[in-house]
Amino acid sequence: MEADDLDGAIAAYEDYRRSEGADADVLGRVAGLLLEREARSDDGERRRAAILQLSLAGTAGEPGLIRLAEAEGVGPSRLAALEVLARRGSESARLSLRALADHEDPAVLAAAILGMDPALDRDLLLEHLRAPSAEVRRAAARALSPRDDADVLRALAEAARVDPDPAVRAAAVGSLALAGPAGVDALRERLGDPMSSVRLAAVGALVRADEAQARVALGALLEMAPSPAGIEAARVLAQLDDDGSPTGASAARAYLRGALEARDAGLRSQAGVALTGLPSTADAPIDAVRAALATETEPEVRLSFARALWRRDRATASRALEDLLADEGMPGVQAAALLAAEAHEAAVSKLDEVARGDGVSVLRRTAARALAREAMQPDRARRHLGDEDALVRIYAAGGILAAAAAS
Repeated sequence: MEADDLDGAIAAYEDYRRSEGADADVLGRVAGLLLEREARSDDGERRRAAILQLSLAGTAGEPGLIRLAEAEGVGPSRLAALEVLARRGSESARLSLRALADHEDPAVLAAAILGMDPALDRDLLLEHLRAPSAEVRRAAARALSPRDDADVLRALAEAARVDPDPAVRAAAVGSLALAGPAGVDALRERLGDPMSSVRLAAVGALVRADEAQARVALGALLEMAPSPAGIEAARVLAQLDDDGSPTGASAARAYLRGALEARDAGLRSQAGVALTGLPSTADAPIDAVRAALATETEPEVRLSFARALWRRDRATASRALEDLLADEGMPGVQAAALLAAEAHEAAVSKLDEVARGDGVSVLRRTAARALAREAMQPDRARRHLGDEDALVRIYAAGGILAAAAAS
């Protein structure tokens, strides 16, 4: 089957299905063809969505990514596929990207940096850290390693402090973690960055750089009212060994307990997400989550709390998720996806109804993918391969391909 003959492939599958019955593997191949075609689209949103869905399909999506990467030229589809493969450890993809290091287009150059070696290409990467393009500077900041290199450490510290683009500063912060204790001062300073994304990056980077010093630096956040950076600090500290200090795991979990009652719904939701990520063996404040869930009215926050309870109190979490099935927004679809993975009939019906409806695209596409992947009903989702909305088609195909890989 060829990607250019997608309509013929869909028709052929329907003929096959009538005579042989549904076949997840064959349907997955059809879905893969759709994603490959959309990955070559001139529409950037469709192209990015298709590449994402191919990458989420794991081994089932890799053949399509390889075919895209083998195309000639430096088109965005080939670049995106090479980037995915290089991040997965493909040496041939990395070398193909490195070969584009002299390209003048900033988008191509940013992709090429992914193929560079932090040691062998050190001087070139330092030069790119000062490039006019923020995309190139961000890629260089991610690629540089300050380990045992004072010049690189200084360059990254400066970028983290003064670069006008928050994404570049956050990338530099992430790389500074590789400097170990030598990077702590620069990272501690970024806890006061004007952008939340940089502050959050600094929290995690501090712990990776030096756990002992991070406890001291993050301790001040636990003494303040709940904030995005404080909750992130508590999330990270709550996963470390409890040393009984004011910045130990117990103190961090107490901070998260208090954040469950924050006035701002976004903070309450973030606290729920933080508790969801704690290991099942950790002593999480489950009673406090149950109490907060009982009085919470915001659907998105209720979803966050239900997820926090999912591994520890499945019955309470399931009841909360079932109540959310009545919600007409994203929390309702996400609750249905969680329950559908447990073969919950009402949740599966919810996904099917939303995907077939005339609601907003983001809800329909999310439901179509979940119907195929979480509910593991790719045959039921196949109708959406012909949906009028291109993104619904792409997400449905991604779910079908991922389901074929998992079956």
